[in-house]
Amino acid sequence: MDHEARQQFGLLLTDHEKLLDILASSVDMLEDYPELRAFLVEKNEQSVSFRTAIRKKTFSKDDYRDEILARLDTLGYDICTSNGFDMDFIINHVASICGDDIGKIQSLNVKQLNASNLSKLLHMMSLAVYAEVDDKPNEFPFLSIRGQANVKFWRKLDEVHIAYINGYSTHWKLNSWCKDSLGLSCPQSAIRFFKRYGDPSDVIEWVEWKKAKDKSR
Repeated sequence: MDHEARQQFGLLLTDHEKLLDILASSVDMLEDYPELRAFLVEKNEQSVSFRTAIRKKTFSKDDYRDEILARLDTLGYDICTSNGFDMDFIINHVASICGDDIGKIQSLNVKQLNASNLSKLLHMMSLAVYAEVDDKPNEFPFLSIRGQANVKFWRKLDEVHIAYINGYSTHWKLNSWCKDSLGLSCPQSAIRFFKRYGDPSDVIEWVEWKKAKDKSR
């Protein structure tokens, strides 16, 4: 970095409003800073316009939710049909209930569809979603440059996972637990890791990484 670049960088660091505007355009890069990310999302111009529209009753929050769910319905269909899912497990189960009455399918409830079948399908969809948006599918967060910023957290990932499967399953809850129990913030990438890979103790890359970090202490 030359002198002029350093000077401009220094000016940017002292201009907090400008710096926040720049960071707000890249909130997805702030996974390891959940409080800052939440603040910037709240400050986002589009978020402000959304709250204004709600306040003016241009539409209700339920209207907004329904539009999101309608879009998710379409995306869910696309994910299942474009990824070549083998859905015989749920097709055969439904066939055992509805037979040749295809119209009956629309009346099936969760219990009739079977919770295990639905859970399996949702897991397949979850993996497909992450594969679609992940530019570096083989890069684990604890191996990334950003992940290294908080080695203390990633070393305790097995403890965090136990909390996750015991009810602290949202980022807000898990982040609060981490602060209270570990004195650390929880990056959102940890939630994504759990959803995609499950127990870190079963992931050889994390086990080997933790061993290496423990040895270097």
